[in-house]
Amino acid sequence: MHDYFQSFRDTTQEMSADQTGTTFEQKLKELTDRHIHTKHISNNKNHKPWINRNVKANLGRLKNLYHTQKTSGKQQDRKNHEKARRRTQKLERQYYWKYVEELIEDNVDDSEQQPFKQKQFWNYINSFKKDNSGISPLKDKGNPYNDSINSTI
Repeated sequence: MHDYFQSFRDTTQEMSADQTGTTFEQKLKELTDRHIHTKHISNNKNHKPWINRNVKANLGRLKNLYHTQKTSGKQQDRKNHEKARRRTQKLERQYYWKYVEELIEDNVDDSEQQPFKQKQFWNYINSFKKDNSGISPLKDKGNPYNDSINSTI
């Protein structure tokens, strides 16, 4: 890093402030990508395999009824929205439990499908695990930093 700083200082003396800023930003991004690990998250974090075309259609109707009751303010539109919400929720629960039952069933005839079914089952089970999150403790040279005098400041 010290070598880079020397070369950066030497090369940026003739550059304008914008060019210097861009060069610094590029190097910072490069170092960030190289040394800071990130967790990749799938694009659709709310992917639910039991939601099919029928449930999506009901969700679309529910969205439209919500906007209708919100803009009109009529009591009848509100009742229609509530009925549609209950119906959609019931339908989604039915498809959810049907999906879970299919995962648990062990009557797969095709031997090629068996590993795929097992993988789906364990992916479903692992989806309930909680991810450890929070702030990790400070470390100094690999040891936990526990200086009570400096931690109160």
